[in-house]
Amino acid sequence: MKVTAFVLSLLLVACGAAPAPVPPVGTPAEIIFTTDSSGAHHVVSVRPGTATRELPAGALAVGLSAGGDVGEAYLVTSTGSRARVLRVLPAKGFVTEVVADGPGGGDAQAALLPAPELSHFVGSKTVLVVRFGNGRLTGYQAGTQIWSVAHPTIAGTAVAELVGLGAAAALGDGVAAWGLLVVETGEIKPVAGCEAGPLAAIGTAVVFSCRGELDTVPSLGPPAPIGQLVGVPWTLPTPDGGILMVWPGGDFLRLDKHGASVGTGRLPAPNARPLLTPDGKQLLVVTDAGVLGLDLASRRSSQIVSEAAIDSIGLSRDGNFIYVLRAGQLEVFGASSGARLASHPAAGTEIELVAGG
Repeated sequence: MKVTAFVLSLLLVACGAAPAPVPPVGTPAEIIFTTDSSGAHHVVSVRPGTATRELPAGALAVGLSAGGDVGEAYLVTSTGSRARVLRVLPAKGFVTEVVADGPGGGDAQAALLPAPELSHFVGSKTVLVVRFGNGRLTGYQAGTQIWSVAHPTIAGTAVAELVGLGAAAALGDGVAAWGLLVVETGEIKPVAGCEAGPLAAIGTAVVFSCRGELDTVPSLGPPAPIGQLVGVPWTLPTPDGGILMVWPGGDFLRLDKHGASVGTGRLPAPNARPLLTPDGKQLLVVTDAGVLGLDLASRRSSQIVSEAAIDSIGLSRDGNFIYVLRAGQLEVFGASSGARLASHPAAGTEIELVAGG
C-alpha cells in the first residue's frame, strides 16, 4: 500500500514520534547580473545556479517590468574609436544585437529612464540616454535615435558626466556645474547652488548634497541637514517613496517622499553595498563577520549570515533569500534562518541587479 507523506506524518504523531523535518524551500527562479574587476558582466541563473550569458565590459542599463522581470536592457561597449549600443534580449537567453554605432574615444555612460511626455514611442515609454566617450549625448527610444547633442554644455562648460538616478538623470562638468536632463528632448536645465553633485532621486526630484545639507531639485521641502558626513552614500529606495542613505562610515539617514528627514542612526561601517528589505523594516549590512540585520524601528541588530570575505550581497524580490557573492561562489541563504541553501560557482565580485527569471 502506498503511504503519502501526509499520512506518514499523522502516523508518526499518533505514535508519539515527531514528524520528519520539512526540507528547505527551493531557491527562486531569478536572474542575477554581476560584474567583475574588468567591467565585464555575467548573467547567472539562481536555479539551477548556472551562468546564462557572459556579456562584455561596458555601460549596462536595465529596466524592470512591474513584475520584476527584465523588461528592457542595453549595453554600450567602447573599443578605440568606435562604440556600439547593444540590445540585450532576455527572451533569447540574453544574447545581444547591435542597434546603433557611436563614437568611441573613451568609456561610455548610459541610463535607461522613464519618459512620460513621449508622444511617439514603441513598447515602453522609456529613453536610453548615452554619453559617448567623445562627449556626444544621444537619446534612443526602443533602439532608435530620437535626439543627439554633439557638444552638450552646462553654464558654458562641457558635460563630462551622466548620472542615472532611477526616474531622473543629472549631467555635470566634473567640477561644480550640474543640470537635469529632459529625456524626451535632450534639453539640459542648469541647477544652481549644489556643487557636490547628485546622490539619489525621490520620484523625479534629484537629491543634491549642498554644503552640509541635502536639498532636492525641484524642491520638495526644506533641506535636510547632514553636518560633517563625508563620502558618497549608498542610496536605497524605500516602500513609502523616499530613500535611505548609508554613508561609508556607517551613518544613515532616511528621507520620506517629501525629502524630509524621518530617521537617523549609525551602524558598523559596511564592507559592501547594504540592502533594504522589501517591507523597509530591516537593513542588511555586510561586515567582516558576515551579514548583519538591523531592525530600523528598534535599532536592534542580529547576525544573519556568518561568513567572512563577502564581496557583495543581493536579495530575492520577495525578501526571503539572501544572495552572497564571495570567492567565486554564489551562495543562497534563508533570510530568516540564515541557513545556506545552495552554493554554485559564479563569476564577478559585485551583484548589480536581481530580476525575475
